[in-house]
Amino acid sequence: MYGRSQSFVASYILDLAFAASKTQHKTFETVGDEDTRWLTAHQDDVAELYVRVGERLDSSRSFLFVSFVSFVSLVSLLPIASLLSSLSFVSFLSFLPFLPILSFLSFLFLLSFLSFLSLLFLLFFISILFFLTSLRPGPACAGQVFLAANPQTERLRDILDAVTRVSGCKGYKLVKAEEPYDKAWVSTLNARPSLGAALAGWYPKKMSLVDGMDVYWSSYLASKEQKK
Repeated sequence: MYGRSQSFVASYILDLAFAASKTQHKTFETVGDEDTRWLTAHQDDVAELYVRVGERLDSSRSFLFVSFVSFVSLVSLLPIASLLSSLSFVSFLSFLPFLPILSFLSFLFLLSFLSFLSLLFLLFFISILFFLTSLRPGPACAGQVFLAANPQTERLRDILDAVTRVSGCKGYKLVKAEEPYDKAWVSTLNARPSLGAALAGWYPKKMSLVDGMDVYWSSYLASKEQKK
């Protein structure tokens, strides 16, 4: 991962090139193999993938919560609506033989509550439908392993050539990795970060190391100035 201070790219390459640029021979050594290719990713692109996956998980949980609340609310209102409708119907029957005006008002009252009750039943069944839909198996992002990386691997030689150009060095020398950690660092990894695009609509936006080396080297120098 690149795009931040104290990254492994800075420790293994940029720091060495910066130190060599201050010497007369202007040549630096770094561990590597001729055929090493890296999967790289800018830290901002990695952060965006985390946010996209997190938002999809949260939206699914929020949908489940809202559906459950609406379901419980409608169930609790049904007895109240039924009671009011029954009272209005009784009032309608009691006033019908005696007071036509009150009977008419009672009839309107009954009609309004019956309409309200019908609407409540409609919302009740819609809420059940949404609630059952939200109880489907977890979202597609849950339990998945996302690889945040640029679509194409970058050749270590190309990265070192770009660093040599922007740093003002004359060249570099590859040293065979001896320690297990160094061997892991220079090992080639071939993979495709297609899951982030398929499930979260994520695509890297930052330039690769080779293409954006002028910008990244300037940022590296600026970070060293801030530390002084």
